[in-house]
Parts: sequence; structure tokens; C-alpha cells
Amino acid sequence: MSHSSGIPVGRDLEQAFGAARTDASIRYLVAEIRDEKVVQVNKGQPTGNLKGDVDHVRSLLQPAKPCYVLLKLETKNDGGFEWMLISYVPDGSPVKERMLYASTRDTVKKSLGSSCFTEDLFASSPGDVTYDACQEAVSKKHYEGPLTQTEIITRMEKSAVIETGTTKEYVHSVAFPLSDEGKAALEKFSKSQLKLVQLKVDTTKETLELATAKAEVTVGSLGSEISASEPRFTFFFYPHSFNDETFNSALFIYSCPNEAPVKQKMLYSTVKAVAVGCAEEKGVKIDKKLEVTDASEVAENYLLEEIHGKTEEAKKGFARPARPGKGGPRLVKK
Repeated sequence: MSHSSGIPVGRDLEQAFGAARTDASIRYLVAEIRDEKVVQVNKGQPTGNLKGDVDHVRSLLQPAKPCYVLLKLETKNDGGFEWMLISYVPDGSPVKERMLYASTRDTVKKSLGSSCFTEDLFASSPGDVTYDACQEAVSKKHYEGPLTQTEIITRMEKSAVIETGTTKEYVHSVAFPLSDEGKAALEKFSKSQLKLVQLKVDTTKETLELATAKAEVTVGSLGSEISASEPRFTFFFYPHSFNDETFNSALFIYSCPNEAPVKQKMLYSTVKAVAVGCAEEKGVKIDKKLEVTDASEVAENYLLEEIHGKTEEAKKGFARPARPGKGGPRLVKK
């Protein structure tokens, strides 16, 4: 799942870039997301050659603060100078900021003029921004097309979770840790002492927190436990019978309402893997993972179909009666 962040480019950046396109005294512009807008925060003049200018840009980058660098190249096309968009999203920055910058990048290009940006460079540390890297990006484009927004988000999501031995942890093992209450609840859930455990993301503390834990919840009341306005991670034991067998399926339900803010959707989409990993570390064996957008979707028929597949009767569906004259032989009374 990917989305545009909805964050617009500020008027100041639009004007600065418009001027820089024809102003030979401007080599680069630096932009950041501030107050729900992409704004200009710095600019620089040419020092004599592109290599020296790239070195200077690298010295401006901070270890944990994302930004965009609009770098003017030395080549031209029919529209004037060609530009490279450097998306600097360091590993040490908060995950929600990383996702926000990834999902806003396409908006920056479109708002300022996609045709102006002939090259792209993705950097996760200052050391990635070098003259050689810029040259490689230019060469690479000849045999690899530009990334779509979906590919960018997917790349960010994949880089958000790393393997460390037998456990899964977030980047640098510090982002979005599970609270002690959440750990205790999942441990009880793994021992069948709880029927439902629900986790939520605290965007301020950047942690996974326990939203609710209940010892008794029926499938009929499950929908009322799911938020209609915010995403949630729900672990639920579903006892049921199917084909004369009894089951107690452990379900992981990622609910993401359509009405939820786009930032939350992106953030939860990334942290989802962390929630699953935390549960597995506590001994939870998940039988089925589900994703829903509305609480009404978690009805019993839906759960049965997702767990066991459609029944033969459901697959056959409604048999349409044969048209007149197309059926088998009929007895006609005279």
C-alpha cells in the first residue's frame, strides 16, 4: 500500500526554484518538510566545478535530519539546465519522517516540474552523496527507468526492518519498541490467557503501545473492538468448527480505515512487520494474517473463508436455470 503524503510544496520554494533555473549563480537548493509544507532552507553558489559543489553539499547534511537537495547539473536540455533531486533520508532519522519524505518526493518533482529533474539520487548517509555517486546515477538511468512512487515506498518499507539473529528489530533496534505492557499482554495471549490483544502506535514517543487486552471477546463483538478512525494491530483467538473439526485460530488483523490520515496509514504499514515480529518473539504462532479497512469486514463468514477457503457450495454459486429449449428432454402430455 502506498500513498502520497498530501504535503504541498511551499510558494517560497517554487519561486526560488523558478529563479534558480535561469540564475547561473545558484548551484543548489536545500528543502525540508516544515509545518506541513516543503520549504527552502538553504542555497548555494557554484565554486567552480560540480565535484567541489557536491562535496560542499555533503558537508551540509546532518546525520539524522532528512532533506531534499535540488542540484543543478552542468548539462542542458530544451528547458534549460538539467537538475538532480537528491533524496537524503538518513538511517538514523525517525521512521515516520523517512516514510514522509519518501512519499512526498514525487510531489516535489511534479510541483516544480518533472521534466526539469533528469536524475535522482537516494542517500541514507552523508557518505552516499559524492560526485562519483552522482555520475553513477546519471549512467544508471540509461538502463534502469525511474522508480515509481510505489517502488520508492516499498524500498523504504523493506529497509525499515532488519534481521538480527533469530529476532526481528527495527532499524538500529531503537525505533518503535514495544512497551512493557504490550510485551506482557502478548505473552499472556501466547498462553491463551487472553482472547484479544490490540496494539497502537504512539507517534510522539515512537513506540508500540497496548491499546486493549481482553480475556473474553466473541467473533460477534470483534468489530466493535476495531477503531473506525485509526489503524490498529489486533491479535485475536477465533474458536470455531469447520467440517466437523474444532479450531482455535490465532489471527493477526491489521485494520486501516479509509478515513485514517495518510501519514498514519504509511506509518502503520511499515510498523506492521514489527508488531508481528514482537508477537512471534513472545511465542505467538499466527495462523492467519488479515488486512481490513472496515470493522464490518471481520464477520464470521469472512473469517471462515479467509482461514479455510471458499466452500464448494460457495464456489458453485447460483446455478442459472437453462433457457427454454436448451434443457434436457421433457415429457409433453397430449
